[in-house]
Amino acid sequence: MIHPPWEVDIIMVAPRMIGVNVRRSFEKGRGVPAYIAVAQDASGQARDIVLAWAKGIGATRAGVLETTFAQETELDLFSEQATWPIILRDLFYSYEVLVEAGFPPEMVALELYGSGEASEVFRQMARVGIVNQMQLHSQTNQYGTLSRGPRLLPEETKQKLQEVLAEIRSGDFAKEWTEERQQGYPNFKRLRKEAQEHEINRAEILSREMVDRAGIGEATAELFAEEGATVVLLDNQSGGEEVADRIRAAGGAARFIQTDISQEEEIKKAMEAVEGEQGRVDILINNAAVFVLKGLEATPEDWHRSLDVNIIGTALCTRYASESMKKNKSGSIVNLSSISGFVAQPRFITYSATKAALVNMTRCMALDLAPYSIRVNCVCPATIRSQATERHMAQTGTTEEQFLAENAPLHLLNRVGQPREVAYAILFLASDEASFITATPLMVDGGYLAR
Repeated sequence: MIHPPWEVDIIMVAPRMIGVNVRRSFEKGRGVPAYIAVAQDASGQARDIVLAWAKGIGATRAGVLETTFAQETELDLFSEQATWPIILRDLFYSYEVLVEAGFPPEMVALELYGSGEASEVFRQMARVGIVNQMQLHSQTNQYGTLSRGPRLLPEETKQKLQEVLAEIRSGDFAKEWTEERQQGYPNFKRLRKEAQEHEINRAEILSREMVDRAGIGEATAELFAEEGATVVLLDNQSGGEEVADRIRAAGGAARFIQTDISQEEEIKKAMEAVEGEQGRVDILINNAAVFVLKGLEATPEDWHRSLDVNIIGTALCTRYASESMKKNKSGSIVNLSSISGFVAQPRFITYSATKAALVNMTRCMALDLAPYSIRVNCVCPATIRSQATERHMAQTGTTEEQFLAENAPLHLLNRVGQPREVAYAILFLASDEASFITATPLMVDGGYLAR
């Protein structure tokens, strides 16, 4: 039991969100709801101070609820020990029932939670309400949920929940947890090990890969938006609008401008539009590429296709984006190269030549733009499971099993990468955390080049 001195204020601000999202929301000019409490008011100003703290993290923009330390603690513990355990246990049981009935494990994991649909349901609950969000689903869905719920969670469940709350309020759980900690967490370690060994963990690996098979550009746009950036996507395909829509639906800021970066005039107009709307360009990610995989048999048309986008398009995007950056004496540019720029691969001449060129283009760009405090780097991924590899498999008639068996062992980590893993490397190079890094190719290759 803690016995604080009488002469200090004892106050609490408890945001109802994980820490990283509290910061992101604040940076976007919004905030998340919070609980506030005053347990001891020695100064006579404790309530004003706690409100100031809540305002300081943006909580008052969303709203604060005044409570007590005991209520906040009990409510938090109850959700951890009653609400989430029911959801977790139901997922385990549902997985076991469906797999035993003959459904593919990865399909079950994807259906239950792997696709992200469940998180979207919870987001809509917070936005419009538990019952109102049901109207976003089919009547079949609504009827099944409402009619089967009482059977799966009968009235006896409520009694069990009351028992959990009573254990929290009586201090029984606190005593149990204290003993667990003093004994070196034997039960906790056993329970966690059992959860980690459940077969659902193996099935969800493939379901995550299926969800992450978007391209590197899409994953990067979404990650930057999550970090609070205003994202403008340029693509010659209209699919970029879907990515922008998804970012906006998740609370981010995004715009799509259909642009063929092999055409200088389209690039120029796009960059002018960005600067006109946003006032400046801070970061440029040169991700656009065409995959012309040919050897010496490549025709002049093949070479033009590869060079026009991978080299000339990158150069022109950098030219027009850097004009805006120069005005502000700051900026970060990240080019997308590849391990193909460092190693020889069969029938890759038209592709590898452009990726090798990008490495040295990055160095030259960094040299020319350094006087303006503009950094230029590049990332060099190895095999990434994305839409591009899907197309490559289709073109070569390779099955997924063959693809993984052939490519995974080439990496020290014995697997292929995911777009999000490359996106994090791009985010780092673009950020102030990399402020003393320029002219550098960063390998995101799972140890490929170390072999």
